[in-house]
Amino acid sequence: MNIGTALNKKYIPYTTVMIASLCINNKCHVDAYLFNSELEGSDLEKMGKALSSFDVTLHSIVVDKKNFNEKMPRSEQWSLEAYYRLFMFELLSDTVERMLYLDGDIVVNKDISMFYDSSFDGADMVVCDDKSGLNKPESYGNKHREMFADAYKKGFRYFNSGVLLINVKDMRKRYSFDTYLEAMKKWNYEMEAPDQDILNFLHWERVKYADCKVYDLFARVAHNQNKTYSDVKENVAIIHYTGYKPWESGNFHFDIEKIWWEYAKEMPFFKELLDSFVIDVVSDRKVADYIRSVEKERNEKKKLLSKVLGTLEKIMGGSSKEMDKEKEPIFVSEIDKSSWNGGYIYPSSGEYIKSIDKEKFLDDILSNDNAENYVLSLYDEIDEIDKALQKANGIIAFLQV
Repeated sequence: MNIGTALNKKYIPYTTVMIASLCINNKCHVDAYLFNSELEGSDLEKMGKALSSFDVTLHSIVVDKKNFNEKMPRSEQWSLEAYYRLFMFELLSDTVERMLYLDGDIVVNKDISMFYDSSFDGADMVVCDDKSGLNKPESYGNKHREMFADAYKKGFRYFNSGVLLINVKDMRKRYSFDTYLEAMKKWNYEMEAPDQDILNFLHWERVKYADCKVYDLFARVAHNQNKTYSDVKENVAIIHYTGYKPWESGNFHFDIEKIWWEYAKEMPFFKELLDSFVIDVVSDRKVADYIRSVEKERNEKKKLLSKVLGTLEKIMGGSSKEMDKEKEPIFVSEIDKSSWNGGYIYPSSGEYIKSIDKEKFLDDILSNDNAENYVLSLYDEIDEIDKALQKANGIIAFLQV
């Protein structure tokens, strides 16, 4: 089985977890082609040692960064390495006739041999719908809708570039990096999802679709649709942790991330990953600050509604007294109360971190969705306040005519 992925030094551990998950569930020889510009011999040795119990051969495919110009968009989410898959036809050996490209933020959770061996039926690639099927035109930006306007009229379905079964044998005859570069120029380099936009732009009429909910399930989408750890663990072959990652702080975590950590636990560097995660989560205040900001928005809207209702009462002949600011109760955030049980706010002292049972901490934060549910309830409350404001302002406007 040939697989390809692109990575930099930062992604070495996560890519290694991805490859390990594939090997755990697929008892065949794996040739892993690592498209990179900065891996050293020691990096490959570290990866090889972590994967030594599996039948896998690592191939470092070096990509020269000089091939990329400054016009090609990149961001924290879309690194330069995202473009590396566009070089595969120049850099892969002629002996590679098909390859499964997988992003490094993926785990392979089942035997995928049938998927890997599926017929191309003349297609360039076998792909999966982006966003686990929530790939409607309106969910993308203006440039996307402009460039794909005609395609959508013909039934186009935007696909994700994180899972691509590639017909290398046929495609290398017709495509090269220059082909993709010319397409970027047609976009005036204004791609919103750099490599993904270009792959869709060039190949959308020559792709075959696989079930995205089996072979490229977005973990966050599944969570938002109330899918559980058990649902995903039992039924999904390839899980894609797009957006915020299971190993990152500063975001809400959820139970489907346990699957990633289960595969990470098989790695010799698991303790290092876990220690780093716990320290980051304990010291990071982004989630707590976010919760407070949503509470503040809710409170300000409540005050505005009270003021508008007071105005309405006056217009209708009643009496209204403005709230005495000195008597206005001091608001205390829910997360600052002793009764808070949603996590994401901890003592940041070194002694506290040392005292933590880190595996229990990990399990607790992946199992506890109280904080996320609280924020969702705040947004529901804000929506109701907005409706009440709209109604009250409409009545005032009518009465003042």
